[in-house]
Parts: sequence; C-alpha cells; structure tokens
Amino acid sequence: YREQFSQDPDIYAAHAFDAMRVALATVTLTEIFETPEIRKTLQFKLAEFPGVTGVIQFNDYGDVHRNPIMFIVKDGKVRNYERYVEAEKKKIREKIRNLLING
Repeated sequence: YREQFSQDPDIYAAHAFDAMRVALATVTLTEIFETPEIRKTLQFKLAEFPGVTGVIQFNDYGDVHRNPIMFIVKDGKVRNYERYVEAEKKKIREKIRNLLING
C-alpha cells in the first residue's frame, strides 16, 4: 500500500483489506456457494479470522461479532471518536484550570 500510494493505509483501507481476505477465504473454503453453506464456513471454518484490524469473529448467522468503533473526520483526518472526545475534554479542562489560576 505504501509503495503504491506513498502514504500509510487509513482505517478504511485496513477494513477493506480484511473484508477482501475474508471474502477470498470464504470462496476458497465453501464447497457449495449458497447461503447456508457460506454461514457454515463463517461459523466453523473462519470462526476466528486473524485480520489486520484484529481478530474477526462470526456468529451462528455468519454476522461479524464485534463491537463497533466510531470515527470522526476532523481537519481532513479520520480519528477514533472516543480518543478525540477525550482529547477535547482534556483541552477544555486545561483551559478552565488556566482561567481559574490566572483569572
């Protein structure tokens, strides 16, 4: 990715990479390409898939079992929402502290 685009991959590229790897593995491991067979592949053969974004787990219905992560675009950059909020809270607390100390 770095060689092709001269930049580090963002979170969307990482998720797309994982999605394609899961799709390729599913196609490779599924004998009959129909919904029930795909579910079985995801449930039993790919129950825990090692992705670049972390281990991807599938439930009995073939759905991803993972807590969602929220992102925000700020100043043209994609940022983790929880980290962004905590950083902003820290800035606000620091401003309040300075106002209380300096008047």
